[in-house]
Amino acid sequence: MTKLRRSIFIVLFLIFFQMVGWLGWTATIPQAQAADKTNSQIIFQVNNSLDQPLVALKYTLSGVSPLLSPNTYLGNLPLGLDAETQAVLMNLDPLVVAASANYSVGYLEGSSSFNFDPHSFNFDGSSSASAIGQARNQWAWQRTGLLTVQKASWGQGVKVAVLDTGVDYTHPDLSGKILPGYDAVGNLPDGMDVQGHGTFVAGVITQIAPAAKIIPVRVLDANGMGTVATITNGLQFAINAGAKVVNLSLSSTYDFKTLHQLIQQARSRGIVVISAAGNDSSDKKYFPAAYSEGTGIGATDTQDYKASFSNYNGYISLSAPGVDIYSNWKGGGYGWGNGTSFSTPMAAAGVAVISSLHPTYNADQLKNVLRKAVDHFGAGCKCNGLGVGRLNFAKLS
Repeated sequence: MTKLRRSIFIVLFLIFFQMVGWLGWTATIPQAQAADKTNSQIIFQVNNSLDQPLVALKYTLSGVSPLLSPNTYLGNLPLGLDAETQAVLMNLDPLVVAASANYSVGYLEGSSSFNFDPHSFNFDGSSSASAIGQARNQWAWQRTGLLTVQKASWGQGVKVAVLDTGVDYTHPDLSGKILPGYDAVGNLPDGMDVQGHGTFVAGVITQIAPAAKIIPVRVLDANGMGTVATITNGLQFAINAGAKVVNLSLSSTYDFKTLHQLIQQARSRGIVVISAAGNDSSDKKYFPAAYSEGTGIGATDTQDYKASFSNYNGYISLSAPGVDIYSNWKGGGYGWGNGTSFSTPMAAAGVAVISSLHPTYNADQLKNVLRKAVDHFGAGCKCNGLGVGRLNFAKLS
């Protein structure tokens, strides 16, 4: 396919996708994939900022600029050099703490990129009181005993960072629940949603923990695509902003050492990072869900079986409902969604509830309580690789 034909195809696809959303049909959203393994950017962390010029000279990096994380930088490689190979070499250097290729992203084969994880979505455009009631009384809350735990806590005093496409802080349901945010894609002091996915995720959290505060952090563009630099900057902002829980409804098959390093730091500061397992029905490792310092979440269906799309692997801690989930959408509307993207904020909200009840707990203690708050899978469920069970909020109280 020529570049011109590919460009025309992508434009037509995006137009079609917008039409699908407004007409209320079910739209399957493609995975955002790595555009090129010869991407010319490297993200790297050094032990001391004084080492940065030497590292840049040693690896012929130009245009080096600092990221939000201490001693972490983004630099350009000479054209033609393989960023992944250079990152491997830099990770052997004693001056370098961690280095990763800052992959560019597009709709091409390969998966060394970050992408949001809805399996499908159906927009209904409603903003009526009945729609709000439907969101708050959906099947998933009955199955997981939400009303029981809400008698004990609404997540008071806990900040939950949503690293996603942003959050529509003008949505009526989210009024008074959104804190100042950050746009890591445009490097702007604003976390407004540019697509809708992040608003959906935030809506799930606020249905479960309505007294928790949401920190909106845009790390993905309108096509659900981002880079390790945007994710890293977004996570550092969340850490600086005092988040106790971080929701990452995004994934990659590539292990980014710089992001892993930052998740380790988050854990050491008492922050729980919750990540989506992905929707390829695969047993491959998906990151950041596979990092042991965080918590990977799979998806179950209305029968308490494995959702057909959910990834499965031993790194997954537990699962939560991920089929026929109802929540907010950008512009004041609502919609139905399927995906591990929407199982993940259930677990994140569960951690917010636990933290509200036990404010002195560290990250590992919070994770342990969450892992015990499950119903074990039934004998008829082919649920190997979905963790210890399906989340049950009633067991948190």
